[in-house]
Amino acid sequence: PDELPDCSTPQPVRPVYEHRVALTTPAGRFPSRRACWSDFAPGITMSPSSRSALSPTAHVEAALERCDALGVEATKIFLALDRARIRADAEAVDARMAAGESMPLAGLLCSIKDLVDRSGERSTAGSVLLSEREAAKEDAEIVTRLEAAGAVIFGRTNQTEFAYSGLGLNPHHGTPGAIYDRKRVPGGSSSGAALSVAHDLCDIAIGTDTGGSVRIPAA
Repeated sequence: PDELPDCSTPQPVRPVYEHRVALTTPAGRFPSRRACWSDFAPGITMSPSSRSALSPTAHVEAALERCDALGVEATKIFLALDRARIRADAEAVDARMAAGESMPLAGLLCSIKDLVDRSGERSTAGSVLLSEREAAKEDAEIVTRLEAAGAVIFGRTNQTEFAYSGLGLNPHHGTPGAIYDRKRVPGGSSSGAALSVAHDLCDIAIGTDTGGSVRIPAA
């Protein structure tokens, strides 16, 4: 640029966890459900506008239909999408709700980045080098808390290999396109996480952030 910004005055650093629970977006751009978190704590609840009026099972079926409508692009957003497990989990949340259990995230769909362990699933960090590794034997704490709060885990999302870039490129599984223009990179490393929410496939996305890996694609 012709002129550099004035950096003489220190600027406050906003913590990673300051992401809003319900983000506002330009009218007509996205549905009102928005969230992309790098962590989860008990007691956090979604705003009323973020809750789906559908039952968990109906919410899942609608989301799977939107995945199908994306075609090949959906396979670049999700590295794994176990439909049978997702449906079974939704039915379990339905049953908990019918029994009168109060859950702050009841029936909301949440994708997890391919760095996050979930029992019975492989965490490959977006790399083919780990494609044959042993499946996780237990859930990461964040998964345990999400499910306790009633969320339905909805797929493992694509990422930059080993989370080592802010562009969101993945030469092995394909690079998903940016939400406004698929010819452009989506940002990373939590590329699939942000896009799972931007395409209205999930209500919440779990990513990881060291140097902007959630903030860049979320922006």
